[in-house]
Amino acid sequence: MSVEIEIDKSWWDCTAIDTESFLAATLGDELELSEDMETGAWLHEVECALLDHIENMEGQRYSRTDIDNTYNHEQDLGAEFQWMVFYPEDEGDHIWCQNAYVAVEVHRGGDVRGNYGRVRLYKVDYLGDSGFYDQSVGWGAEPLDDFQEYCKTEVPHKFDFWSWHQSDFFDDTRNQGLVERLNEHCAPGYSSSPSSELRDHVDGDLEWSDALGCFVGKLPGGALVKVHPYSYAGGC
Repeated sequence: MSVEIEIDKSWWDCTAIDTESFLAATLGDELELSEDMETGAWLHEVECALLDHIENMEGQRYSRTDIDNTYNHEQDLGAEFQWMVFYPEDEGDHIWCQNAYVAVEVHRGGDVRGNYGRVRLYKVDYLGDSGFYDQSVGWGAEPLDDFQEYCKTEVPHKFDFWSWHQSDFFDDTRNQGLVERLNEHCAPGYSSSPSSELRDHVDGDLEWSDALGCFVGKLPGGALVKVHPYSYAGGC
């Protein structure tokens, strides 16, 4: 399942990862829980009951992490959530083990200190490979294909001479290097905040183009590039 990207056409740096599709893509399907563990209870109030439930299902002892919250980390999720991981006691690492369980509560808006939804439980192998910790939007750039695309950019203050800045784009090793560096530095995992990193690789803000269906940015030196948000989670 792919992750949905919530594009903000007016404010590119408010572009976000849809939380529900993110959880589905990285953790899979929810497991059924008893009503008393799902409804009207905070995660910290039912963590012991969840631990007992998991140990009864698996027939072995489990350990658990502390509760964490996405609000405490660099991320671009549309809605915050808090979570904890339950993992076999004989495993030394909850990120790289099989038969781990992740309990999640998604924030429903307002003050992040309250207003969380029901507790959910997921089972996942090798959490580190699931994309669960890739919670930031990445950015990729590519040159405009031709002059027709240049005319569709809708970017204010276009340069007067296409030939100076775009026609020899592929032959311009400097432009190629700038695009390669942007794509590397603005990838999730390279930077904790790819959106902040992107500001160091383009002049000014990105502008949305309905005609191109993407953002358009200006490289140092003047060449325009198409810029796309993406997420590693779910292969989006």
